[in-house]
Amino acid sequence: FERGQFREVETARTALVFLAYAPQLPFTALDQLLIVAFYARKDTKTPVAVGAATVVLYLGSALALIGPLDVAGLALANAIQNSMHGLILLVILERAGAHLIDGELVGWTLRVLVASAGIGVGLWLAEWALLPMAHGAATLAVLLVGLALASAALYLLLLELLGVRDSRRVLAVVRERIGR
Repeated sequence: FERGQFREVETARTALVFLAYAPQLPFTALDQLLIVAFYARKDTKTPVAVGAATVVLYLGSALALIGPLDVAGLALANAIQNSMHGLILLVILERAGAHLIDGELVGWTLRVLVASAGIGVGLWLAEWALLPMAHGAATLAVLLVGLALASAALYLLLLELLGVRDSRRVLAVVRERIGR
């Protein structure tokens, strides 16, 4: 960022757009799995119908948000559309008797959210403490790589401390790949 004609104002605008898209990430991952679940049930119409309904939701959201938020309003409207598509499909599958949501899933999700919030706080603190020391692209690149590695390690540690069993599987895969 901030090379050529891309200045500080463009960086801030791009960051705001990324921030507006961010809430949809877990729902987009869920949405893709749920679409496949409908296809496995030989139901291709429901995801399409929900998609058409959420396009209408996008249009309404976009028109309401573009004025106050500019281009970030369009990104947020898209995030709303994609998130609602996943949530609506989940509700439809639950009502059809799929029973995807249970206490174990809710607990797992809450523990992962806590670990994610911990990483967010850690990165915010690192930005505040370390980024002012980065002078030049090379120093910044090294710092960002270091932060990425430290964040991944901290995330796995937090998952382990919170009792998320999946973290052990991830660690086993990492150890195996490093061992090669």
